[in-house]
Amino acid sequence: MYSLASSDQEHRRLQAASERIRELLDEKIFHAPLDSVSIHRVIYMGCEIGAITDELGTTYSKAKICGVNLSPVPALRLQLKNIEYIQGGIMELAATEKNDRLTKDTFDYIFSKFLMGVITDWKKYIELCLGLARPGAWIEIQEPDMAYFLSSSSGNAYDAIPWS
Repeated sequence: MYSLASSDQEHRRLQAASERIRELLDEKIFHAPLDSVSIHRVIYMGCEIGAITDELGTTYSKAKICGVNLSPVPALRLQLKNIEYIQGGIMELAATEKNDRLTKDTFDYIFSKFLMGVITDWKKYIELCLGLARPGAWIEIQEPDMAYFLSSSSGNAYDAIPWS
């Protein structure tokens, strides 16, 4: 569960973080080799404030874009006509959704990033993504490596910490 409040301050923090991440990635958020002609349905899980969802909607203007987020996506910008937001946890939504928004073999591109504090069963999450993907679809999951390493030759910092 996302633990921070859905407030103007948190929205500004998320926007600033998104801008810094974009800079770190040399202004390239998406890395899957997508062909815009073959992209008809896109889902972005954990879409936060909708900034990257808007970029997906602009880049793939003929595609239906679905943003999923635990909190309501704030109305910080005009919502593009090809974007739809669903509020809730993706695992719960996929288990209970009764319409065509989250059905099997639906999406050409599945994108998520920074869900490490939300997803508790990664195997189940990957299986969900594979189930939502159409044959030939791309699934792009961007998560940081949470292992910390020492600069010396001793290796992983986890092993060097006295845990007793």
